[in-house]
Amino acid sequence: MGAKTTVERKKRTRQRKKNGWVLLSVVWLLLILSGMLISVSYPLELQTALLADFRKEQEQQQTVEDLLQIVIHRLMNDNSAFDAPEKMGFSMDVLEEMGYPDAVVELWDEGSRFNLNNTPTALWKLFLQEHEFYQLLYAWFFQEEDPFVTRSSLVRRNRLLCPEELRLVSNDELYYSTFYPEITVFGPASFYLLDGETFVSLLQRAGENIDFSTELAIIDTFNRLRQETMYRADLATLLAQLQLPVIPDMERLRSLVTTQGILNPNYISARYLNALFGNNPDDIEKIADLRQRQTENPFPTIEAFENYLREAYGGEVSAEKIRLLFTLKTKVWGVKITTYPANGPALRLHVVLQRDRDDDFSRWRVKILFWRKEWL
Repeated sequence: MGAKTTVERKKRTRQRKKNGWVLLSVVWLLLILSGMLISVSYPLELQTALLADFRKEQEQQQTVEDLLQIVIHRLMNDNSAFDAPEKMGFSMDVLEEMGYPDAVVELWDEGSRFNLNNTPTALWKLFLQEHEFYQLLYAWFFQEEDPFVTRSSLVRRNRLLCPEELRLVSNDELYYSTFYPEITVFGPASFYLLDGETFVSLLQRAGENIDFSTELAIIDTFNRLRQETMYRADLATLLAQLQLPVIPDMERLRSLVTTQGILNPNYISARYLNALFGNNPDDIEKIADLRQRQTENPFPTIEAFENYLREAYGGEVSAEKIRLLFTLKTKVWGVKITTYPANGPALRLHVVLQRDRDDDFSRWRVKILFWRKEWL
């Protein structure tokens, strides 16, 4: 009896051990299966999340591109008499009504900013006023590309490719922050602000390979005869009258030089306006007066602008000069479109648009000069 009980007890012990191993094996199997499921499901969840983020980014990119098309359509069909800051803005109410409540659209006149690439150094002095900054700019623009060239350069060898390159000229933060908002690299040069040196630099940008003696000849001829040709209407006629020793590529040059007014009095900075009329660019009273006028009572006609100039600067103001330099319809627009979604990073689109009349003057044509997207 006792022996039989002992045998049964041993059998039960062996069975319990066997059951324990089975249970442990099942637990391990479950753990392995769980790990495999997790390892499979995690990439799926990650892929789903990435796909959702990608779709959000695509939606934002589509939004800014749609808004750009709206801006371009508006500029192409704008038949108003003049452009001014308050007239051309897109208010939050308007954007919300169009279905873009999380977007901001900003427009400004890029062509009425000061272009160091396209203006004579004499005008730089009046615009900058600070002698130190003028010297820095001059040294940077006129430095030779070849360090072994010893002759002094008559024509600028460098140009700004973007306003941020002012930091290459000077690391003075005050200098940069003061002039950066008023500097541009876009838009054609006004023929009526050029001198011989600036004109030669534009010819070189148009692809002309000019030797040193020809540079001298063009500069001398241009400076002597430009006043006599000032009131001709067409660029080809102007250049024919100048009797230059080279025949430039007119198609390339026309994209760099214009004989039509490009500066909008409703956007131009007081510093630039003062420079054009030979006055102190830091005249606080004139600066404040012009800003207030542009915001509250923009110039609706060139005649109204002429009257303002006579009051602000006194004496006679050449109506012909104003007609040649200024326009009330902006030619080069800066555009900034930003989206601020509730659940994602903001996206900003920077664009510069050039607007010109088409061949029959029935509507505007718009060309994209610059395009950049950035995630904020």
